[in-house]
Amino acid sequence: MCDARRVRIVLCDEGGLLRESVEALIPKVGHEIVGIADTTALGVNLVNASRPDAVVFDMALGYNTDFDVIEAAQELGAKVVVFSYNVDDAVLAGYSVRPVVVHKPDLVALEVVLRRLEVDADHGVVEHERRARPSRDLSVPAPTGVVDAAAFYEAINEAQPGDALVSIEVPADAAPVAERMLDVMRRTDRLLATSHTLRIFLVAGGEVGVASFLARLAGTGVLPTGVTIRSVIVAVGESPLEAFDRLKAQGTRHDLPG
Repeated sequence: MCDARRVRIVLCDEGGLLRESVEALIPKVGHEIVGIADTTALGVNLVNASRPDAVVFDMALGYNTDFDVIEAAQELGAKVVVFSYNVDDAVLAGYSVRPVVVHKPDLVALEVVLRRLEVDADHGVVEHERRARPSRDLSVPAPTGVVDAAAFYEAINEAQPGDALVSIEVPADAAPVAERMLDVMRRTDRLLATSHTLRIFLVAGGEVGVASFLARLAGTGVLPTGVTIRSVIVAVGESPLEAFDRLKAQGTRHDLPG
């Protein structure tokens, strides 16, 4: 008998804008934050006191003490999701139940993982594959943003087969380049700039859409020299997380049209 309900989560992160994004993300996907810790000791205390269903944990809280949080969570049967820039895979592999790992700052991947979590009365926290894609009304598109991460990740999470993801690595600050790129993007597309990376989501782009987008970029001279461009087309039955993994691992390389 499966009694699904929202997951009670302890968030362990030392703070900053990214933690604020995670704080907003957890209730957005239907779960509940029961405590927030910014040190290892507080994290262990919160886990023991609140007995959460899951812990979202940054491995940067304390030198050689971070694993105390994982051990406390697993002793109570809580699911552990490591969301961190630096991950010691060899150490994590030593646990009887290996924590789920999402590398910062990939909020897209974290949202996919969180949406898969639910509580089963018989088996505790379980993960279910969720690949259904909501229908989209493109008749009234929202404007494209440059640094609106929430809008970008929300759009990505609704990716459907035929949508395109493009990554552009630039040798200098990406924000000024992103601002100029708005002139060559459709209003249905999304753009996000980090320090040296541009992420572009082309709705119903396909290979033709990617080629057209790159041709517009080449015609404007927006991109500096020395950029690396990769793309993937979202496949049938593929989740946003899987598409992003392909983009980072083996995305199709592109040169700007001459």
